[in-house]
Amino acid sequence: MPRPASDPRRVSVTRIVTPRPCQTITTARHFSAASPAERSTRVDARTRIDVERAGPHGGDPLLFIHGFTGAKEDFSGWLDDFAQMGFDVAVFDLPGHGFSDPLCSRDAYDLGRLADEVLGLIDALGWSQINVVGHSMGGMVAQIMAGEHPERFKRAVLMSTHHGPIDLDTELAAFGATFALTNGMVALNDLLKTISLPTTTGVGADLRLDPAYDRFMNEKFERCDPAMFAGMVTSMTTCSDRLGLLGKLRIPTLVMVGENDANFLASSHAIANTIPTATLVELSGAGHNPQFEVPDRWFDLITGFLLADV
Repeated sequence: MPRPASDPRRVSVTRIVTPRPCQTITTARHFSAASPAERSTRVDARTRIDVERAGPHGGDPLLFIHGFTGAKEDFSGWLDDFAQMGFDVAVFDLPGHGFSDPLCSRDAYDLGRLADEVLGLIDALGWSQINVVGHSMGGMVAQIMAGEHPERFKRAVLMSTHHGPIDLDTELAAFGATFALTNGMVALNDLLKTISLPTTTGVGADLRLDPAYDRFMNEKFERCDPAMFAGMVTSMTTCSDRLGLLGKLRIPTLVMVGENDANFLASSHAIANTIPTATLVELSGAGHNPQFEVPDRWFDLITGFLLADV
């Protein structure tokens, strides 16, 4: 479903990461560490999770799972679009991210635990079967959930993600974990800006020249729990490969990756080649965050897939 030509999100990154005009909150409040956005609610799943939900209750359930050091705001700009299509849609902050509660310690964080937390959230929302869009680490979490509980899923979008350990030097990962725990996320953010990371792309770097987008990325990162950073860096670099699990999936799956997302291209191809019901799309001009880099094409692909045969 194409957007009207007048929709400012077609040309403005800033519009994507700020609230809709109908909302009274300001950009500063939207990113404030003091309180969550006004449309958010706290859900008692296994951990208290901050959720933003829109659309008709009883509509087709759709859940977005953000990536490592991300937040629900990575996708909240599209809530009303999906709600108007009849989806009961939710975005949320994973534990240790945004305004959701942290887990008890560094050792509590791993991909399997996050999958359990999200399944608890799905139950708390009253959903028996859902459509899921998982981005990066969120795609890894979605793989575990769909692989172990396929009956809970109708369709899956695995976006800019990996099926096994990410390609990050183990000594660098250990250093980053220790630095986060010792110095905090603000200092770590400053340090990481001097290092090329697996998710670093030229397209993404160009976007960060926009002050609003750069501020958005900084504030998401710096709001994260240092123990989450330490635990999940360890988990994502040491986890087991999931291709065996994914080979059993039979739900319609869209695997999406930016053509410039070099560290996730091969893994995306492997995922698509393993899931018998998967379709692979490489997005030209996109890096690791296609919802911001090529928003129109991203939106059209997602909606076309989710609405197929409906």
